[in-house]
Amino acid sequence: MICKHCGAQIPDDAVFCVNCGKMVENEDTQTRVQSGYCPTCGAEVYEGDTVCSNCGQPLTAEDYGAPASVSYDTPPTETYGTKQKNSSNTTLLVVLVVLIVALIGGIAAFFIFRDNFIPKKNDEPNYMLTESGNKKAKATAEPKKTAEPAQTVKPAATANPASQPVAPVQSGINKNPGITEYMFASDTKLVTQSDLSSLTQAETRLLLNELYARHGYIFTTQEYRDYFSEKTWYVPTFTSQSDAEAQFNDTERQNKNIISEYEKSKGWR
Repeated sequence: MICKHCGAQIPDDAVFCVNCGKMVENEDTQTRVQSGYCPTCGAEVYEGDTVCSNCGQPLTAEDYGAPASVSYDTPPTETYGTKQKNSSNTTLLVVLVVLIVALIGGIAAFFIFRDNFIPKKNDEPNYMLTESGNKKAKATAEPKKTAEPAQTVKPAATANPASQPVAPVQSGINKNPGITEYMFASDTKLVTQSDLSSLTQAETRLLLNELYARHGYIFTTQEYRDYFSEKTWYVPTFTSQSDAEAQFNDTERQNKNIISEYEKSKGWR
């Protein structure tokens, strides 16, 4: 028989070539069962082999296995399982990263928009508005609650004298008016020289100041302040004399000029 590897003449029942040492391929060797790998070159070896058919190195029973540097005995299914395991680990890692990012985004959104969902402790608009409205209503209603019945004739300090209550007066000058009365109806009637001639200098000046007191002028002279404060119709409003005078109607402006001219004629000014 001829060795197919080196062409040497070998016996018909030879298993290995005596020239090159390689295994002779025949029907017997092809049906033998593989038992391991050569520890030198890593080639396959079969049961009963005494030398490696690839490198010719002698074999022992302990050599029937893959060398440490060769991984021919690693089953293909084990490599596939490792790949599957690595793929599963990668998928799990991606899921964990997505969950962490979503959690961080949710926390950030909560802190950004929490003012829209959680009312502040000191932010109570309905209560504050209601409380403010009640206080305003009480402040407006206080004069009515504490006012005495006699004060119902007190005129309001407005620019329209017709809306003010008019206290009863005599047809002429009332030198001693009560707390609800005026000296003269100066808002509807013109004072005459005859009316003024019956008055003293102090009474004439008091009559002139009554025009300003009707519209809430706050007097700086203590004498007039004390006098008009006793009147129920007096409502202190203006600190400026010109502001009070701006409330005069035509009749009151004429009376103011008449009284002023009378004082000048008497040398009281």
